[in-house]
Amino acid sequence: MKYCKYCGNPMGDRDLFCKKCGKKQDNNKINRPSDQPTSNRSGVSNNNKSPKSKGLIIGIIAGVIVLLVVLGVAAFIFLGKDSSESGRSKIEVSERKTAKDKEDTSDEEACDVIFDYQIKDNKEYAVITGVSEDGDKVWEIETAHVEAAQLQMVSEVGIIDGDYYYTEDGTLICIRISDGKNEWTNVEFGGSFSALAYDDDLIYLSGYFGPDLFVVSRKDGETVFRQEVFDEELYWPISIELDKDEIIIEFEEGGTVSVDRNNYELLSSSNSSKGEPGSSGSSLTDPYMRISGVSATSWLSEPQYGIDHVPNNVIDKNNNTNWVEDAKGQGIGEYIVIEFDSMVELSGFNIKPGLQASGDLFNKNSRPKDITVLLSDGSEFSFTLTDSMTDQRCDFAKVCKTNTLTVIIKSVYPGSKYEDTAITEIIPYK
Repeated sequence: MKYCKYCGNPMGDRDLFCKKCGKKQDNNKINRPSDQPTSNRSGVSNNNKSPKSKGLIIGIIAGVIVLLVVLGVAAFIFLGKDSSESGRSKIEVSERKTAKDKEDTSDEEACDVIFDYQIKDNKEYAVITGVSEDGDKVWEIETAHVEAAQLQMVSEVGIIDGDYYYTEDGTLICIRISDGKNEWTNVEFGGSFSALAYDDDLIYLSGYFGPDLFVVSRKDGETVFRQEVFDEELYWPISIELDKDEIIIEFEEGGTVSVDRNNYELLSSSNSSKGEPGSSGSSLTDPYMRISGVSATSWLSEPQYGIDHVPNNVIDKNNNTNWVEDAKGQGIGEYIVIEFDSMVELSGFNIKPGLQASGDLFNKNSRPKDITVLLSDGSEFSFTLTDSMTDQRCDFAKVCKTNTLTVIIKSVYPGSKYEDTAITEIIPYK
């Protein structure tokens, strides 16, 4: 049996015209609706479905669409509230994470801070650069240009918990390491920075020629306390230590003061120069005041900066001046001689190796490592110094009588930029 290709009416196999619609049929067999369709070379089906089949398919598709819509509405009604809350929760978590990431980023420190101290046209200043872990410049600050003087008025103070501190012309400045932004500025310090201590809330500073103690809030830079001098006989503070209830300030000539940490009142003052010869507080006064001159095998002159690194700088009690040898290479074999006006008793000396005006200069220039010391009585001693910005004590094996103290450079800690080897201070003691 075949079917009319126009209306789908059943027809006899030999019928040429449909008895229902009257239309002529061709001789090709018309497939039943259930017969497998054939395809042409293009892959397009040649099957022509009957209207009844098309209607059935359309009805099924419509039913499926209606079912999906119903299910969607039901899901929205029953799950919409929870889904909405869950979505908000995810957004909030995402926002919190983003905020935290931003906060963490702002707290990240640059890998390093470089303090490049310079003198040009008799003006001192510094270029301070924040450098990332990859060596990229993150930020850069050029300080105020200050008239160069005996004391260095542009100084690196240091890093405290993600903030970087420096002074320029008596002003203390705090900047954020992550981006170099100014946190606060305090103009009341007024000193040439020499010593630092800090706790969770406060910074304690000392300055050459005062103030002996300057206390400032880490939070906002407000001045908490300032004392120019505690003891008129003590000057050049070089270190601050915080004890439980005390602030202990040490001075270059050996004395100390103790200050109440709560009300900043002076508790005690001592001058260790009154100690016994050879003791920890041995006298610096007699041999120091009897120095008649200082000479060296060579010394560096920098006329472009208006600076001469003369031998006499090692006895001026000033961290900002120094002796720098001027021989070829790193100065191995160069020496400096301190002369006394008569025979004196010495049990040793303190030495500040390197350029101790700043950490940056200290690292860039060579520092003595091994030294040999000769005295006029024939005594000879050798010492190995640590590579640090500290006042290092060199005790003789015995008390010696001499009218000269000669320090010879035997080896050095190489500078990262310059070969010149420097010594900031040599202070003999009884």
